Amino acid sequence: MAATPGDQHVIERQGMNGPEKSTSAVGLQEDGTLIPASPAVGFVVIYRWRVHTGREAYFIAAWSTITGCLKRDRGSLGARLHRGQDGIWYSYAQWPTVAAREAAFALGDVDARAQAAMNEAIKEHLPVILLEPVADQLVVG
Repeated sequence: MAATPGDQHVIERQGMNGPEKSTSAVGLQEDGTLIPASPAVGFVVIYRWRVHTGREAYFIAAWSTITGCLKRDRGSLGARLHRGQDGIWYSYAQWPTVAAREAAFALGDVDARAQAAMNEAIKEHLPVILLEPVADQLVVG
């Protein structure tokens, strides 16, 4: 049966607020049926900062140290750091669950020296954005 705009594939998954059902598809097969998406892993946090001019290298080094420790020791799935054309720095961080992120940060700083260096480099912390992945086409590796 061919897919129509109202057709949906229901997937049960762990959402940011607990178990939920979501609808998602990655495309259409030749016969018009939906190709269901695999459940996305975890959830994503977007961190945003303005960094003091001349402190960018310190910020990158500190972010790299902290992110590596979170991944190695606290269950983070990793992150990417970006500098936007708007002058804002963005970090895309993925965690397996909201609870895993909360537990990781409840333990305090992973590296106090790197955290202090990062804080000194930051001019302004912008609000964190929580995102729930619904489809994933990111190339890894």
